[in-house]
Amino acid sequence: LEFRRVLFRSKKQINQIENSVNNLTNVLNYSSSKDNEDWEPRILGLGVDIGGLIGISSQDKYKPTTIFLTITPIKFLRIETEISATFLSDNPSNYSDNYFAAGMFGMYQSGKTNIYMGFKLIKPETSTTVAISPTIGGEYIIGNHFSLGFEVGIPIAAENNKPNNVTSDIGFNHIIGRFYF
Repeated sequence: LEFRRVLFRSKKQINQIENSVNNLTNVLNYSSSKDNEDWEPRILGLGVDIGGLIGISSQDKYKPTTIFLTITPIKFLRIETEISATFLSDNPSNYSDNYFAAGMFGMYQSGKTNIYMGFKLIKPETSTTVAISPTIGGEYIIGNHFSLGFEVGIPIAAENNKPNNVTSDIGFNHIIGRFYF
């Protein structure tokens, strides 16, 4: 019975995420014909997390301070690294940990809207835990150099010395402002 509750809750959470992504995609695609002109991707971008939360379904929630470096070598490929310091969201003065993440994504572009999907590897600085995170993100380009977007990841983590201790959470969620050079 407990397994059914966990499974039902997970399906419900996945459906909520899918609905949110669909709604955001619809909002981002609703624009004038001028806005639908293709934006030529810039090779290098620098972003900051302006409203993310880590650990949506876990008991401890963390507020990240994250810097993203985005590289787009070709129109359909995005490579992203991020460096972050995390703090407990209910007590911002309580520092938690740093982490480094690197990801590779396939990217779809329609006008000034970019949607990307792929995987990230996440490594906390002071832990033996390593996570792989299936990730989906999107952004809307404002002008030629700025974008506002989101990213949702579901990290699956295992400690190096305990391979049978695998955990998952709907966890790495970011609202990202980016500047493209």
